[in-house]
Amino acid sequence: MTVLLGREKRGMPAAPERGAVKLWLIDLDDTVLRSSGGLFVVLHDRMNRFLMKEFGFTEEEATRMRQRYWAQYGTTFLGLWRRHGIDPLRFLTETHDFDVRPYVRKTGDPGRALERLSGRKVLYTNAPRNYAEAALAHLHLTHVFDDLVCSTDTHLLGDWAPKPSARMLRHLLSRYRVRASEAAMVDDSFFNLRIAKEAGLKTVCCYGHHRAHARYPMRKPAYVDRMIAQLQDLTRTGAERRDK
Repeated sequence: MTVLLGREKRGMPAAPERGAVKLWLIDLDDTVLRSSGGLFVVLHDRMNRFLMKEFGFTEEEATRMRQRYWAQYGTTFLGLWRRHGIDPLRFLTETHDFDVRPYVRKTGDPGRALERLSGRKVLYTNAPRNYAEAALAHLHLTHVFDDLVCSTDTHLLGDWAPKPSARMLRHLLSRYRVRASEAAMVDDSFFNLRIAKEAGLKTVCCYGHHRAHARYPMRKPAYVDRMIAQLQDLTRTGAERRDK
């Protein structure tokens, strides 16, 4: 199935090719799987414990640092790397090395929705590879993705470039040999989507899990092309067309 994120003009056969997406960069937490609530509680607690041990913080101080670096850098580990020289691999391994199966949940059938999308589907996440692979395997979703790009894969030219990073997006477009206008990012983070739009990608905000936890402003920003409640909505739109 070819999904068009722009308007489709009837009787204009060239329009689907202009609007078709050849590369989907799809987030993991709160997009493919439901992380708000139980899973994030565990992750945030493990991050706090790491910071308490590393800096001698109280839990309140650790929470403030974690949240401040996430807001400033888009991910806690990048702030720790740039401000304190803490090896991201050590931080990510210690905080994400646990059995995710009791906490991983999904809404509906994202696998079926993703299988119906034409174009290459790449999981693009700020989580480390071991965590992403375990979550996908538990939900039987490994097969629907053509590739994985995880936080542990984002070391470029001596620095780390997790989301949101225009430099990493340009690298991925080159790697998969597509133009920015032929790619779309599906994410729950407005911050990530804004950078993607500035880089020329189409943008889709998956907001359902945030809305369930009453944490999300529902007004669509100008840099978001579409708002969807869950991944299944990508193939539930009037701007669809079945491949012949």
